[in-house]
Amino acid sequence: MIEYFLGYSNLDNLDSYNNVITIDESDKNTKHGIVKEIIKFTISLLVSSLALFLSWQCNSIRGLPLLWKIFYGFFSFNFGSMYLLYYILFINGTCVPIPK
Repeated sequence: MIEYFLGYSNLDNLDSYNNVITIDESDKNTKHGIVKEIIKFTISLLVSSLALFLSWQCNSIRGLPLLWKIFYGFFSFNFGSMYLLYYILFINGTCVPIPK
């Protein structure tokens, strides 16, 4: 979700000669631009929601208290794509209860 608000979607407008990002604001006010922004926001929301779900599910299996699940869920939602990469590389298949 944080990626959407930081505007990483504008990196396709990178000028390789001057190394500056040019943002075409006129496209965002057209019907095509609005639909494009809605689609990008929806995809970002879905990725962040998936990250939140996986974080909550794994922390529930591990038996963490509610406060920790909320804490980890907050960060997994805000950094959804990074959390999904972390989940795929390190956590996938290893979500087991923590021995007491």
